[in-house]
Amino acid sequence: MTTEAQRKQAASSKSEPETAIERINWAVGAGDSATMQARYDLWAKNYDADLTATESYLAPARTVAVFKDLAEPSARILDAGCGTGFVGEELAKAGYAHIDGLDYSQGMLDQAAAKGIYADLMQADLNQPIALDDQSYDAVVQVGSTLHVDGSCFREFSRILRPGGYLVFCGWDRVFDEGGFRQNVEALKTEGRLIEVSLGESFKPLPLSEPEMDYRVYVFRTVG
Repeated sequence: MTTEAQRKQAASSKSEPETAIERINWAVGAGDSATMQARYDLWAKNYDADLTATESYLAPARTVAVFKDLAEPSARILDAGCGTGFVGEELAKAGYAHIDGLDYSQGMLDQAAAKGIYADLMQADLNQPIALDDQSYDAVVQVGSTLHVDGSCFREFSRILRPGGYLVFCGWDRVFDEGGFRQNVEALKTEGRLIEVSLGESFKPLPLSEPEMDYRVYVFRTVG
C-alpha cells in the first residue's frame, strides 16, 4: 500500500513515476489543467496496463452496463473525457457504432485512435465551451474525469444533447457534491432542461491506488 508521503511525492513530481500505483496517484494529484494535461500525455503509453494489469478499474464496465438499458444501438454518443478509450471499448462491445471521443490530452487521444473505435476524436478542455453543435448527440457519457473538470460542463452537455437525450455520469460522490456538479444539475432541473433518472450504488473504482474513492453512476435526461 502506498503511504501518504509516497503519494504526495508522486503527485508533485514533474517526471513520470516508475510504478503503476505511483503513476495513478501522480495523475490524479494534478492540481491545474496544464499540469494535468502534461501528466496524462506522459502517462498515456502506460495507462491501459496500469489500470488493468495493476488495478481493477471498474468504472467503464459499470457505466456501460447501465447505459445499454437506456439508449438504442443507433444512438450517437459522445464519450467526454474518453482517455485511451476504455469506455469506447465497452460501448463497442455492447453494440454501439456511432461513438465520438473528446479529451484534453492528445497523448490519450492518440492511444484511443489506435483502437479504431471512434468515428471522431477531438482535443478539447471540458472546462471551456465545447465546439459542437446544439442538439447533436443522443447521449453523453462521462466517466472518471471529475477530479479535473468543473461541474459547469453539465450545462454544455445539456446544450449538445437532443431532447430526451441521456447524460450518464460516473464519478466520485465527494467531487460531485463539492465540484459544482450537483449545483449545476439542480440549476438545470429548475430551468426545466434536465431531469434525474436514476442513481446507482456506490462502488470503489480504483480499490488499490485510491481506496478512499466512492464512485456511482448517475443518469440524467434532457427534457423534450
